[in-house]
Amino acid sequence: MKLSIIGVPLAFVICKLLEDVVPLFIDFGAVGVARVVQARVRQHLKLSPRAFATLDARTATSAELARYLRLDGCVCVENVFDDATREQVLAELTPHFETETRGIGGDEFGGGGANQTGRVGSIVLKSETSHKLALDRLVLGAVEDVLLPHTKKIGFKVMETIRMLPGGHGRQALHQEEGQWPIAKDWPVGSDYTVDVMFALSDFTAANGATHVIPGSNLWSGRGGKVDDSMPTIRAEMKKGSVFMFTGSLVHAGGSNHADDPRIGLVFGYQVGFLRPEANHVLSVQPDKAKDLPAPVQELLGYPLRYTPVSTPSKYKPGPGALAYRAAGAYAYNGAPDGHPSRLVPYAEFEEIHHSF
Repeated sequence: MKLSIIGVPLAFVICKLLEDVVPLFIDFGAVGVARVVQARVRQHLKLSPRAFATLDARTATSAELARYLRLDGCVCVENVFDDATREQVLAELTPHFETETRGIGGDEFGGGGANQTGRVGSIVLKSETSHKLALDRLVLGAVEDVLLPHTKKIGFKVMETIRMLPGGHGRQALHQEEGQWPIAKDWPVGSDYTVDVMFALSDFTAANGATHVIPGSNLWSGRGGKVDDSMPTIRAEMKKGSVFMFTGSLVHAGGSNHADDPRIGLVFGYQVGFLRPEANHVLSVQPDKAKDLPAPVQELLGYPLRYTPVSTPSKYKPGPGALAYRAAGAYAYNGAPDGHPSRLVPYAEFEEIHHSF
């Protein structure tokens, strides 16, 4: 007699579950096992998702954020940037809203309101202050903790503003960011190759279109398959100055703005370095413009910096082709053989050799 669950042999179900559970058990113990089981039960019974964690940037660590990203697929962090930074970013970007692109994804994917959502790309060229957000050490450290076990370098996946205008259209279709690449079904559960960070330039509320999310969906079975659009969700509400971080495997959807004012967010998406990015950054930010950007931003755009691998930041010296700056507080990738070759470290000696371009 062969036992089965909904027509699938029981032995296969058990083996598949063990395959998914073991890596999380190794990293997180019983908590990892429990999260996978809970996620699968909620998935198949269509139960309401668990709540996501909300931490304070003044006390949180990158390791804590990375833990929630792996276990829940998302985390909210408050007080990441202050009002002065937010207002400066908005002042730099507002003139570009007049030329923003609308209608991306079409109405079927966009919930009948694709034209109500405006996007502006190439953010690092249009807002110098945005560099501070893209390189925030708390946030970027968590991104590195999630992605660097699978790659030697990380880069930008996407960088854009998302301005959701009032209009009361339907919500976006549920989806996963990782679906843009045909490798999700072969990727280990609990691991990811992309992480997106939404910086709240306005409050995100249920009324103005806060993102629909399903915490724990990063641990669902059937990764890489079609997402059931009827699954229950919760809203990623947050105050301006906060960020919402989520992995490529998290099921989510843009909301519907029934308020009077736009919902404005700035997204920096990061990915493993060996994948083609969602946007071709070396075309949108060409060498003649990229050469004037900070070295870490250049690296994230896909302009590789050559460096000498060293174990201590104080010994760092830019090699031929490196692009560096004589400026206090400048940063470079140290290439240290410590498992995190793209950590940002300050250095004291600089060259100006622009052979990279």
